[in-house]
Amino acid sequence: METDSEAARAGEYGRGFSVVADEVRSLAARSAEAAGRTAALIQASNERTLRGMELTGSTADALEKIVVGAVEVSSLVAEIATAAQEQAEAIEQVSIGLEQIDEVTQRNSGGAEECSEAASKMTAQAGNLAGLMSRFQV
Repeated sequence: METDSEAARAGEYGRGFSVVADEVRSLAARSAEAAGRTAALIQASNERTLRGMELTGSTADALEKIVVGAVEVSSLVAEIATAAQEQAEAIEQVSIGLEQIDEVTQRNSGGAEECSEAASKMTAQAGNLAGLMSRFQV
């Protein structure tokens, strides 16, 4: 309390000076405390900014992978569409071939019936011929 004794020696003006000095010391302490808090806030803000930058980089990497994957999927879908088109054309050709086989089978079936009728007639005529030939002696 050296300032109090100095203030007492200085009289009225000394006491005023002492009050001002105390207020300046108090203000300096509060300013130092506020500066410390401000520095801590700035440090925390810097750390959050760095973390945000890291997250942004990670997000950019992930989005790039997603884009690459989407391009690959798009390419695969195009290949599948092409293969499906080729299969549809092949199925159409097979269908046309089956229709042609059906037509040939129906014609053959008709021909087979005609042959069967002709064979029956030939059998009957062969029987008649055998009967006629049996009259002759060889």
